[in-house]
Amino acid sequence: MKLKRLGQLHCVEPTGGEPTGEPSGGGGGGGSIMSGGEGNEPAANDWDHIPEKHQVFNGEGDDKQFDLSASSKKMSEAYKSIESRVGNSELPPTDASGYKLDAEKMGEGFNAEEFMADEGTQSFLKSMHAKGVNNSQLQEIVEYGLNTWAPQLMEGNTALTEEACTGALQEVWKSEQEFKDGTGLAYKATKAFSSNDAEFDALMGKYGNDPDFIQFAARVGKEIQEDKSVDPQELLGNESIESLMASDAYQDDKHPDHKKVSDQISRYYAAKYPGEVAA
Repeated sequence: MKLKRLGQLHCVEPTGGEPTGEPSGGGGGGGSIMSGGEGNEPAANDWDHIPEKHQVFNGEGDDKQFDLSASSKKMSEAYKSIESRVGNSELPPTDASGYKLDAEKMGEGFNAEEFMADEGTQSFLKSMHAKGVNNSQLQEIVEYGLNTWAPQLMEGNTALTEEACTGALQEVWKSEQEFKDGTGLAYKATKAFSSNDAEFDALMGKYGNDPDFIQFAARVGKEIQEDKSVDPQELLGNESIESLMASDAYQDDKHPDHKKVSDQISRYYAAKYPGEVAA
């Protein structure tokens, strides 16, 4: 009998007869090569539980033998190295929602729950968790950020804003005297037309370093200073200054006409006492 190769199968051809059509592997499963692999799965070995990078073998080729003792020692030394780096450090929480802050360390008035619930804070916490930051480390980061870094940053921004504003105004008011006169007029006009100290402080906080507003306020201040012909009483209409100042509209800052009456009184005093500020 001789073998005749048909593709990947070897068929037995009896001498003087036709091929049988049966693969040499025989067996069930329709005579497939794969079915011949039944029961031929590789056996489990003694080193499957050791990570491949820690496995140690002795010898070469067919004589190669797994060294359990050397492999175990290598793996142990690797884990000791990791342990010495990590030490007894606190582990990060399971997820970002597990972070907790000690509000008392953040200063008076700090609302930890509101801070942690903020959308921006949540994004920051997820980023910190992804980097493996634990709760103690997060506390230190946030504490430093709020109590030290943020105030310094704000002071730096204020200084830069003042410098930029000064530079912009000096492009308009070239000399030192023009600069002093312009800012002085702006201050007086803003003070004169503010309803009260709180409003004046708010305007100064919002526009105190705004070169456009300062130039505008300076022009208003100059108009007030130069307008000597205005009769102060004309600004009051049929009212007296006493009655306006005693009115509910002036006394009650929540009254719908409070701003209107306050401006009216401010203009009266500005016209009557140029360069001075209404009481």
